[in-house]
Amino acid sequence: MNYDWILDGGYLPNAVIRLGIRRQLRERIELIKSTSLDEAYERKMSYVELLRSRPIAIETAAANEQHYEVGTGVLAACLGPRMKYSCCLYPKGSETLGQAEVEMLETYVKKAGLKDGMSILDLGCGWGSGALYFAEVFPNSKITAFSNSRTQKLYIDGKAKEKGFQNLTVITGNVVDYEFEKESFDRVVSIELFEHMKNYELLMVKVGRALKPGGKLFVHIFAHKTTPYDFEEGWMSTHFFVSIIHSSHNTPPISNFKVHLMLIYCILFPCLTWLSFFIILQSRTLPLTAITDWLILL
Repeated sequence: MNYDWILDGGYLPNAVIRLGIRRQLRERIELIKSTSLDEAYERKMSYVELLRSRPIAIETAAANEQHYEVGTGVLAACLGPRMKYSCCLYPKGSETLGQAEVEMLETYVKKAGLKDGMSILDLGCGWGSGALYFAEVFPNSKITAFSNSRTQKLYIDGKAKEKGFQNLTVITGNVVDYEFEKESFDRVVSIELFEHMKNYELLMVKVGRALKPGGKLFVHIFAHKTTPYDFEEGWMSTHFFVSIIHSSHNTPPISNFKVHLMLIYCILFPCLTWLSFFIILQSRTLPLTAITDWLILL
């Protein structure tokens, strides 16, 4: 029997839910742990070979249905002012969500070497936090935002019109079969897209064709500290992250791309802030006891 409705309906105390989460975390750690360095290396390389045998992505429509075609108003109530649906950066720990969004966007600019006048592709642009920011700070650049969500395109186009941007184009398509013009971008920026990709090598070939000579790809991706694995059965896969992979930060580079820099950040703070905004949104419908229960988590 499926008991997800009990979790989703807010019927269980937060303390009970957290116990369940910790139990699942222990089970995951036990499932992916290795007994030796040799076993860890063999498992990792086997996973790399598995990636090479897969298509670029699967179940993209299901991922859209889960959250990329969700009404923008719902997410606007939870996310920051720039609608950054990905990790933010809190260098001091006291930043507001809006400040943390800009801190991370500025980090992308610096680490990806973005400059005014470049042709920049935001691959998997979400609600346009990156593309809109790049269009704002680089008025002489040509910014292309790519997403397979019609809802996201409508939102980004509306924001670009509101701000008077003439240097931003939004493309709706599926990265599996979409072909970008050859050698058309100085930089490709990918923020939390690769989690949905099943074959990095095929995707890298596609990106490589789209880059100009000397161009660079900047990737921001979720990563386990040691072990790559698939999200398979479970609540997360069913309701939030269908058919994604959890890479590891030291997985060997694939294809002929040279890794120049690796950065490691934590998503804890934005998740907690998003949750606090969601609590406020839900307060109109949930009983007071449920609100208090959620606040315990914070």
